[in-house]
Parts: sequence; C-alpha cells; structure tokens
Amino acid sequence: MSSANGIYRFKVGSFNCTVFRDGTESKSDEDTPSLSFVTATDEEVRATHQAYTEATGDPADEFSMNVLMIDTGDHRVLVDTGCGPNSARAGTGNLLPLFARAGLSTSDLDTVVITHTHWDHVDGNTDGNGNPTFPNARYVISQVEWDNVVKSPRDTDKAQILSIADRFEQIPTDAEIVPGVRAIPVPGHTLGQIGLLIESDGERLLHTADTFHHAVELYRPDWYFDFDADAEATVSTRRRIFEMAAGEHLLVITYHLPFPGLGYIEKDGDHWTWRAQSS
Repeated sequence: MSSANGIYRFKVGSFNCTVFRDGTESKSDEDTPSLSFVTATDEEVRATHQAYTEATGDPADEFSMNVLMIDTGDHRVLVDTGCGPNSARAGTGNLLPLFARAGLSTSDLDTVVITHTHWDHVDGNTDGNGNPTFPNARYVISQVEWDNVVKSPRDTDKAQILSIADRFEQIPTDAEIVPGVRAIPVPGHTLGQIGLLIESDGERLLHTADTFHHAVELYRPDWYFDFDADAEATVSTRRRIFEMAAGEHLLVITYHLPFPGLGYIEKDGDHWTWRAQSS
C-alpha cells in the first residue's frame, strides 16, 4: 500500500488497484446540517455528527470523491469518472491531472464502469465537447440505470451519457464485467445503481457506490436523502450491504468517505461502525 498526493495504491490479490482523489467538498452546517436527511431533525444530525467526529477525528462535513482503477493484468477498469475537468465545484475535477502524475494516459483504459448517473460520478465521461474522455474504453452501465436516464433522467447528467451513447454497453445488475470484477445490484439511491465485488487470489474488495455517503449512516441506516430515488429500497439495500460487508469481513471502498475511502464495516448492536484501513 502506498499513498501520495491524492493517489493511493493497494492490491487485491494479484490485482493492482489505485484510488484517485478526484475532489473533496466541505459543507458548513452553521445554518443547515451538511447532511440533510428526510427522516432526521437538524438537532439529531448535528448530534450524530459530533459523536462521529469525537469518535474518529474525521470532520463530519467533508465528502471525498474517490475514483477507483483496477488493473487486473488483462484489463484496466475505472469505476466512475468523477466531477469532470470542467467542474464548477472548487476542489473537484482532479482525476486527469492525477492520471498524468501516476504515469497513465486516458487511452490506457479499456473499461469504464458507471455505478449510477449522478453528476459527481459521470461528469468526467467526456471532455465537455461530446468526446469520450477515455477513447479506447467500453463504458458499462446497468440496463435499469440506462432506461432511467433515457426515460426519466431525474438527478442525472443526461448529456454526459447520451452524447457518447454508442460507447455504452447495458448490462444486468449482477453481470461479470471483466474476469474478477462483478456487478452487484444496490438499488435505491438510483433505481439501477450497481456496486462491485472485486476478487483475485481469494482476496475480495466491495465497492459500495453511493449505498451510503457518510459513516454516520452506519449509525443511522434508516436515514435517507430527498434525492434518493426510492427511500424504502435505499434503506433495505444499505442494511443488506452492511450485513454482507460485516458478516464476510470484506475490505470496502466507498466513494464519499475520507480519502482513500478504504476500510471495514463492523456490526455494533443494532447498527454498524466504520474502521478505516490503516495505510
């Protein structure tokens, strides 16, 4: 394992994995808590934030964008494309400079997996002029998510999908994408969201996509956002993934927890806790 300047390298069996810090956002809770949940009061959110920060030392108002690349030896797979080179959000859109720093070219990838179609996961799909950022890659998305984009694109960046529609392959939510990298269905946040189970030489890594956004949701898995497409499915999926990760002692990578977003989910009574992997 190694980390430098927004690039974190680690291995899963024989697979070489790299996490790129595409960005970090800090959201003030002076007026409104940085996480606005439908089923929680401001006071409850602030109290949970405080308890989380006291227990972990991590700021409760910080969100990372952790973009994973998996080099299987036969394939180079990128999971989501971040906020894009033209991001208007300060501190985001850093993927391509980090690629260059890591000695990589955008032409080196053969597969791009889109877990779901929210802006911070897809705005790096193109260069802003409708050209694919990763010219040699097949872009993979679940059929359910694709249908949702085409028919009712709520909370999606439609242009970043449909402008390169010919590059996309629509897959079942449990399809093998390349050997050792399999999609798993995690609906709720969006209807067709997928996570990933990555396995090599008996070691496994679970990519949770946006099943949860912050470790406080491990303590309060019943909380959800107004932009979660299906509240009931969001909570049900979250509980299922938490049970899977804890029960099988899986290394987990998250998109929004503090960089590099790697750690373990552990059961604690009627809720769960996050233990960041030590580098």
